[in-house]
Amino acid sequence: MSGSCPSCGATVRPGDSWCTLCYADLRPAPPVPAPAAQAAQAAHAAQPAHAAQPAHAAAAPPARAALDPLTAPIDALPPLPPPPPAPVDPLTAPLAAVLSGPLAADPSAPATPTWPCVECGARSPIDVDACATCGTPFGGRITRLDDARALRQRRMLLVLGGVGFVLLLLAAFTLATTGEPPAAPGPGPTVVVP
Repeated sequence: MSGSCPSCGATVRPGDSWCTLCYADLRPAPPVPAPAAQAAQAAHAAQPAHAAQPAHAAAAPPARAALDPLTAPIDALPPLPPPPPAPVDPLTAPLAAVLSGPLAADPSAPATPTWPCVECGARSPIDVDACATCGTPFGGRITRLDDARALRQRRMLLVLGGVGFVLLLLAAFTLATTGEPPAAPGPGPTVVVP
């Protein structure tokens, strides 16, 4: 059996704490204390701590029980303390946030700038051109991609050059083996028709 949300009318299961569509609080309202109990709580709160309490009040349980944050209404819970200010990351934070707050230094960052090797992951000083651990040049994979592209271009040029050279040899051979072009046929013998 399911019910409906009083706020938006969406179908909700029995026992749900909130509506999954509009997030309305579906928990029953806490019981309102009687006016006499409220007056007694106010008088108890206004009484100084050092004042003497009657003997029957010392044995009585506390007037206000602690609130359970899972079942208490949201309005009855005390406000949460503000979160501590987070350090600003200058690479991902908006410019206004970077300029408004102090920058937090990364404690794991090295004192001198370095670059990571793409092959072994070791960090090398920024002023060297190759990894100190494996010898891979700076941007090793990028260099290899460029080298592969250049190798393909060289192969294509060699194939085109070879085809052009073969065609040139064929044309030269054809010109060398053919003699003078045959003479055009001239007037033939004359035939008299009776």
